Order: sequence, then structure tokens, then C-alpha cells
Amino acid sequence: MIKQVLILKTLLGIVLILSVFLINSCNKPKKEFSRNNTEEVQNAKNPKVNIIPHQKIISPLDIKVDSKGLWFASEGELGIVTIVDEENNELGTNIAILTSVDGNWMTSGSVLFKTILTFDAKDSKSGKLIFHNNPGEGEGDEAGVSKSFEIPVEF
Repeated sequence: MIKQVLILKTLLGIVLILSVFLINSCNKPKKEFSRNNTEEVQNAKNPKVNIIPHQKIISPLDIKVDSKGLWFASEGELGIVTIVDEENNELGTNIAILTSVDGNWMTSGSVLFKTILTFDAKDSKSGKLIFHNNPGEGEGDEAGVSKSFEIPVEF
């Protein structure tokens, strides 16, 4: 009889603990999925970039790009990255090249590219990074589609 009471108390204790656990887990506020302005700009149709809008930047600027299958490279080059000041004067330009270890740029998944921009902002306070893809060469159906996007920056 004592053994049965002990078993019953143990089972009731387990049920109580599980009930408290379930109630607490159900009452936790759900985490909302939120994105900052950078991700909203970049996620829809553009590759992901390690520079956020209005970020204060200095030269040399190390830029990393994840094409995420949205932009396709041509011969391991994603395209050209240019930096301009608020008057659209070109301050620097370079090519975003493949950094993936396996060297496979012909995939619909994530492919990493990198470039370093060296520039002199002089007295400029702001500007923008302009990303142009490399659509490759060809005519008709073989020609790629030219794409570009911009990220405003501060100096």
C-alpha cells in the first residue's frame, strides 16, 4: 500500500511539472519575424551585402556579397561595384570576384563574392555604392539581363 501511494505521488508530481512546463511554453510571446531596412532592400531581388544603408564607411572598404541565387556570375565575376559621392562623382570601382572555395558560381544557391574599394571621399559627407551585375556575353536568349542596385552610405 505504501508503495502504491509513493507511485501515485510520483506520477502526480510528474503531471504537475509537465503541466507547468506546457502552460509556460504556451504563454510565451511569439518572436516576431522582423527585418531591418537593409534586409528589406536586399532580400527581395538583390544579393545580400555586408554594408547597410547609411553606414559610415572608410577606405579601403571590404565588401562581401552573397548572390543567393538571385544574380548569376559570369566567369566567376558577379559584377562591378562603384562608389560615388553625393554629386555622383565616381570615387572608386572594382570587380566583385568569387571567393567560394569550391569555385562553383553556376548554382542557384548562395555563392560568395568579395571586392575591396579604395577611394578618397575628400570633403564629401555621403554617397552610394552601386552594384552592377555581369550579365555575360551573348545575343538573344544567351544574353543575360543587366541589373543594378544602390546602397546609400556616409563618409
